[in-house]
Amino acid sequence: MTADLNQRSLERVPVLVENVVATTSDMKSGTLFWSDMKVKQIAKLEKGGQPEVLVGSGLDLVEGLAYDWITG
Repeated sequence: MTADLNQRSLERVPVLVENVVATTSDMKSGTLFWSDMKVKQIAKLEKGGQPEVLVGSGLDLVEGLAYDWITG
């Protein structure tokens, strides 16, 4: 779920995940990022969009994610 603090509303996020270990977000654009260690991927979901795999191979263990909100 995502929350809109200005509108005080919640929205379901249509994403199938297995084992999410880390998340981060771009609050300005409403984009969510997460790592799923079951499928060993890092993905994102832009508000109103479909999930997109950013890193699909070469991952062993992701312990955290960070988004640079200053430079994007």
